[in-house]
Formats: sequence, structure tokens, C-alpha cells
Amino acid sequence: MEAAPSDIVLDGSDYGHIFGYYRTTSGGDNLIAGAVGTAIGAGKSNTISLVERMGSTAYATSSSTDTTTTADYAAKLAYDYSLTVGGVIYDDWFLPSKDELNQIYLNLKVKNLGNLSPSEYWSSSEGDASVSWYQWFGGGNQSYGYRSNTYIRVRPVRAF
Repeated sequence: MEAAPSDIVLDGSDYGHIFGYYRTTSGGDNLIAGAVGTAIGAGKSNTISLVERMGSTAYATSSSTDTTTTADYAAKLAYDYSLTVGGVIYDDWFLPSKDELNQIYLNLKVKNLGNLSPSEYWSSSEGDASVSWYQWFGGGNQSYGYRSNTYIRVRPVRAF
């Protein structure tokens, strides 16, 4: 697994991104998109499940009466990420699963590699319809976060 060289940043300074909520209809209940895998190797399929179900936009709040959406949700940002190195385009990125994210923490952050911030990072692993897993890279703790949290970072990864 390879981590992207930097976090996804929008507008030059926006490091935090929501996970987003999945609903089949506007005004409907929040649902799990099927991205429940936490093991190493689950991140890519989780990301695909999230992007296929949420589509081009995710709901931005948990309230079924709020129909605000955003195209800048964690899984889609990772899925759409592209990097060109030496004329070669790498566009097979995804949001890591809970256990993949922990390996990034252990193999990169603990060793002060990878230019990772001591901040929270989203995984692609859903907890339930309201929360998803993230990891704090300031100490390694993993926890659930509400999908509307805007301060959690995204670091795409790819398998090779």
C-alpha cells in the first residue's frame, strides 16, 4: 500500500472534509452504504461502495429534513485523486479502511515519515448510518466520528 504524498486540500487551505451521509431519497433515513469492512484490503471496495451509492454528492448533515449536499466528501475526494509522476498518471486511489489507516499510522506517522499531520484522518469504514471510523495521528487512537465533522483529513492510498 502506498499513501499519497499529501493530504487533500481544497481552496489552498481547507484540510478538513466530511464523510457524508447516504440516503436513497431526499428526506429519507440515513443508511449504511455497505462500506463496513475494517480489515486490510477492504479500503478499495469500501470506497467503491460509498462512491457508487452516494454518487456525485453526499448529504452534508444527518437531518433528513436538510437536503444540503456536497461533492467534496471523503470517499469521493480519495477516489477522484490523481497524481502524475514522471509522465505516469496514478489514478487508482481510495480511502483506507480502519486497519489500513492504522498501518499508515504505524509505518509512517510513528516513524515521522509521510508528512502526516497530528490530526484526525477518515477511514472508509462505516460504523453505522451516522458515524464512521477515523484515527487521530497525534496518538494513534481510533474512534467513531459523526459523518458531518468537517475537521477530519483525507489521505488517499493505493495498492500496488
